[in-house]
Amino acid sequence: KIAQCANLYAFVPMSLAALKTHANNGLLETKGLFWVVLPALILSALGTWAAGALPSSFLRKGFGIFLIVLAMIGGYRALKND
Repeated sequence: KIAQCANLYAFVPMSLAALKTHANNGLLETKGLFWVVLPALILSALGTWAAGALPSSFLRKGFGIFLIVLAMIGGYRALKND
């Protein structure tokens, strides 16, 4: 949990700097932004709650399962394209 918190603290200033750079270069697409930001905020709040409320072992196992499923999807797509 401490590493996750440190990651979030490091992410905020980096993302703000990247946002400013992209805005200065005219690379921001603002159409439909609300429909991206709103679910992100809601799911971030739910994720924060879950990280604090659930045991670490459950979160570790859940993340492991997520990675396995992601690898299986990637492998399937790679084999499908051959």
